[in-house]
Amino acid sequence: MILAMTLQTWQFIHSNSQGIDFHGGLLRFEEQEGLDCDNYNDCSSADGFNSDQQDVFSNYHTGGLTYIVTTSLSVVALTSCVVILVLDVAEKFSKTILTVVLIWVAFLLNAVGFIVWAVNVKVTFGGQDNCESDSYVDKDGDQVNACAGPAGVLGLVIAVVTFFTSLLHTLVWFEINRATS
Repeated sequence: MILAMTLQTWQFIHSNSQGIDFHGGLLRFEEQEGLDCDNYNDCSSADGFNSDQQDVFSNYHTGGLTYIVTTSLSVVALTSCVVILVLDVAEKFSKTILTVVLIWVAFLLNAVGFIVWAVNVKVTFGGQDNCESDSYVDKDGDQVNACAGPAGVLGLVIAVVTFFTSLLHTLVWFEINRATS
């Protein structure tokens, strides 16, 4: 999860006519020449952009910040699970039901963060044809779709893996408790 948050290309928009791609991370652009702002929050209030473009940058910032906060809390929940399980092995703590609750909390936080990011950025999966544009907004001023970059795909994979991990952990917990009672 931490690796995904540090990767740069979460989304991109391919521009055929200008011959460049707009690549972005969770809170900022990778290396975008010609922009007078360092991150999405700065761009959302920069004078060089019209209000529609500023709204897009605000959406990008909100989605990225939400993902970072919820996934960081998810990491805390998963770390707490590990600590509780280690204490259980050392016979210092026996309330392992907390690990089941915490792992589901971790999944929900991660999933909510990913969904909020994907909706705010208008991410599409499946090729550059779905996200070709010369700008962040179309001619009507609406936000255009952005393709999921490698980090965006990794974020989705992490959410799916966390779901199946939560499911497996819950099943193991129930089976162990059933066998010991």
